Amino acid sequence: MQFIRKYVPQLILFNIFTFVTTVSFSWHLALIFIYSWLFFCLLDVDFKSSFKQLVTTKFSKIYLLHLLYILFLFIGVLYSTNKDNAFEIILRHILLIIFPVLIVSSYRIIKLNFNKILLAYIMANTLLMSIYLFFAIFRTVLLFVSSLSYYTIDQLLQQSSSFFFYEEFTQFAHPTYSAASVVLSLYLLYYLAKNKLLPYYFNKAFALFLGVFLAFCVFLLSSKAGLICSVVVLLIILFSWIIEHRNIYTISISIALIILVSLTITTNRRLRTSFTHVSNNTKALNRTSKESTDLRILLWESASEVIKNNFVYGVGTGDAEIELSKTFLKKNQVPTVLNAHNQFIEILIELGIIGLTVFLAMFFIPLFYSLRSKNYLFAIFVLIVIINFLFETMLNRVAGDIFVGFFFSLLFIFGDEKVEWLSS
Repeated sequence: MQFIRKYVPQLILFNIFTFVTTVSFSWHLALIFIYSWLFFCLLDVDFKSSFKQLVTTKFSKIYLLHLLYILFLFIGVLYSTNKDNAFEIILRHILLIIFPVLIVSSYRIIKLNFNKILLAYIMANTLLMSIYLFFAIFRTVLLFVSSLSYYTIDQLLQQSSSFFFYEEFTQFAHPTYSAASVVLSLYLLYYLAKNKLLPYYFNKAFALFLGVFLAFCVFLLSSKAGLICSVVVLLIILFSWIIEHRNIYTISISIALIILVSLTITTNRRLRTSFTHVSNNTKALNRTSKESTDLRILLWESASEVIKNNFVYGVGTGDAEIELSKTFLKKNQVPTVLNAHNQFIEILIELGIIGLTVFLAMFFIPLFYSLRSKNYLFAIFVLIVIINFLFETMLNRVAGDIFVGFFFSLLFIFGDEKVEWLSS
């Protein structure tokens, strides 16, 4: 054990890099590295002083909000009817309070390697998207080779095109989570390039190619939240570029890119289908539709009734899906068990307005601090998370808790070197 202690800093650093390079591939692998990271932190002789920093410095105000939210989840168990599900939710959300401990305990190590950690995450997501693209092309070739004698080329092209979009395209994760990771990677790449923090072998042409590739992959992933996030992030990047250069050339290029991105997004098959459904259902909702946009509108309609009857305290931790499904069945005569597909609505159902207020404070108070200190890295991350929360219950999956928990603490603490959050 003494021998291991000698190499704890190196082991923690190795663990962090293996975590950020595997988290997008598999949350199961990521969990192993989270636990081993915690184990090495506990072996560190400075762990106690590091933990003391967490609860006695400026960051403690932010951490307190995380602890308060977990406390409300435990209180929600007391009046929950589905306690097994409630404890599953708490176990997932515990990651939101574990990551600050890990990152604060590894403060000096991360500070020295922050840019490398961001770059490792970008390259891991680039590799993952390349694998997805390779498999889509491989499946297309395989389909043509095996079926060319049975179908026309047009039929095969129509069938194989689905290999390049949404769930058919992704192999290791839900498209929404993959899209959130890729959009964040896109902005991290811009941040490193703008501040000249990329390594020497990253010339401008390669960085630009990487950015275009990641943006293209968001289009292929076809997550509605991901597409909206990518447009918002690209607009922010272009706007900051215009402000920085302020010439006709920059403005012309930016306008051309905005038009190009707009035209490209409107060709996305999944997005077009959603717009068609919404426009066709302006007068009356199709209550038997399984299209995701229609389903979300029906779910939110049912959620409003559940919220109305349990506005202050909610239905209890773990009971949101049960109560929502009961109301959904009454209104639509369709038996199904679904979450609210909106993180804010889900929490409002579970914990009422009190729980939602704490949850909102957990994000918006740090966002206020970050904007005041010009920590735009963290602000963009929160923006990506909030947009995804509007369309998905991201924290209903371990992958979502890992993504939010890790980057929340990492980018809040290290996103702005001018602010020392771990000082008294």
